[in-house]
Amino acid sequence: MGCGLMRPFLIPTQEIMLAAKCGFLTKSIWHKYFNNKCRSWAYETWLGYLNRGIFKPYGKHKDGSIVVLNRKSDLVQKLVGFDFTPPPYAYQLNHDEMVVDFVLRLYRDKKITSYFFEPELKRNPDSFGLKHTDKMPDAIVRNESFKYAIELELSKKNPKRYRQALESYASMALIDEVYYLTNTLNIKNQIMKTARQIQYPSKLRPLRFTMIEAS
Repeated sequence: MGCGLMRPFLIPTQEIMLAAKCGFLTKSIWHKYFNNKCRSWAYETWLGYLNRGIFKPYGKHKDGSIVVLNRKSDLVQKLVGFDFTPPPYAYQLNHDEMVVDFVLRLYRDKKITSYFFEPELKRNPDSFGLKHTDKMPDAIVRNESFKYAIELELSKKNPKRYRQALESYASMALIDEVYYLTNTLNIKNQIMKTARQIQYPSKLRPLRFTMIEAS
């Protein structure tokens, strides 16, 4: 079927489920992980999500480049009900999009089988084997053998905050390893220094680091 031919509208089930988990969907994430259509179809498909009232523009992004679920949509209500993750604050959006991008890349490459984002964990920690007092990671990802906490650190924090997070992870039996994503060696070194100071149990629950480029 060529690009110039009409095709039926496909329900964006995966897109809805993702937005219900993390609170939003960006057009760039959609193009990268969900769109397998030519340019003209992609444009009409994304526009169709908005015109059908499934998604609505996020905040000031009236161009539809960032969208959130529309609670009034019958389709949204049918698939995820009313109890889904609210959108993040504007200042969190870039951070959260980077977390979503990293997690979806792992999922696409079949390195993990399931994933959960921080807002999901906070809403119902008991269902994930967490305590309300635990430091909630940016994401928890799973495969057949391991459970990993994902933390994105792009700015240097007070050592006290690193210590609190590491002390929480040290006692978090749910987690097998902690993956830190960061864009500078300074942040990595500070986390490692704090881990040594508190005698973090690295053999029991290893710390891993991945260097990334911040957008």
